[in-house]
Amino acid sequence: MALDFKVALANLEGDEALLIELAGLFCDESAKYLLALKEAVAREDGKAIRAAAHSLKGAVSAFTAQGAFDAAAKLEKLAENGELAKVPEASAALEAEVEELRAALQGLSSSQRISDSTTVPPKRNRREP
Repeated sequence: MALDFKVALANLEGDEALLIELAGLFCDESAKYLLALKEAVAREDGKAIRAAAHSLKGAVSAFTAQGAFDAAAKLEKLAENGELAKVPEASAALEAEVEELRAALQGLSSSQRISDSTTVPPKRNRREP
């Protein structure tokens, strides 16, 4: 996952305060989304899995985190198509992407100029698909 703060900031018309606020909300709320997803996967509830993946896809879209977005979209599609045997692996991939994004966003604070940041590079120890 590479998070490009400049692109995310441009998507919000340069509003650093809004990006910081959204980052804080994401960090607070993403755990709830992931818990809902885990519970849905445990129940093998395709409809709830799809809804949780869709919610996460929307939540990550503000941050131009393509890996997390793609993982959520894949999981959403699997659930929609009833391919529940593939869901646990896709869910784990999405969880990892969301955790990476959360870690990157937790570093933001109102005292940091986001426009001076460029990109948070992907982790090197993670296997890329």
